[in-house]
Amino acid sequence: VTNSLQALAGELAVHVGDLGNVDVAAVKRQSACLRVEYYGRRTGGVLARSPYLVARVMGKIPDDGLDEYGVIELIEDLAELSDRRRNKLPDGVGPSAFFDLMVSQGLLQKQGLFNKFHIPIPSLRSWCAARTGNDLHLAAMTGDSELAAKRLAAGTDANARDLSDRTPLEIAEKEGWPDIANMLVEAGAGFQISGHDATNLTPD
Repeated sequence: VTNSLQALAGELAVHVGDLGNVDVAAVKRQSACLRVEYYGRRTGGVLARSPYLVARVMGKIPDDGLDEYGVIELIEDLAELSDRRRNKLPDGVGPSAFFDLMVSQGLLQKQGLFNKFHIPIPSLRSWCAARTGNDLHLAAMTGDSELAAKRLAAGTDANARDLSDRTPLEIAEKEGWPDIANMLVEAGAGFQISGHDATNLTPD
């Protein structure tokens, strides 16, 4: 909501407060950009070295949360999977320190009387999963049609799937970017919808 209001305020300033001349699409895109910048700050720094592990942890936290030891055990288990290259902890960072980073950067937050940690912003789960895809997944999240066009021209796979088993087209449709969806379809993106989301990630 804050991002939307900020984007709307920017458009109103351009049009000297005339709401009738506000470009709704521009407000939506600017709001999406602000949201992604905010998510980028939360997933930056040391956590940026392990986007796949962050996404897996986020995908495995249940809606009612996990206690501290449960989250640390989850991180440890995921980091020990067979595909260690993608699930690897950052150098010099153990499961407990990784948990502390996720809490300090706001990916996890303590809630309730039982000291369980949950994801305070549900859409963060979707963003973290999209970061495990390619640039088209990110363009579809942000509504960045220029990036989508450049990556498609460069031959980026329009049917690639992120950790949530989503294609860029699925994300573009969900986020409401028809121009990007049309570009993807013209580039050969298929219409097969996985039906998965980041809460259904498998552990391998």
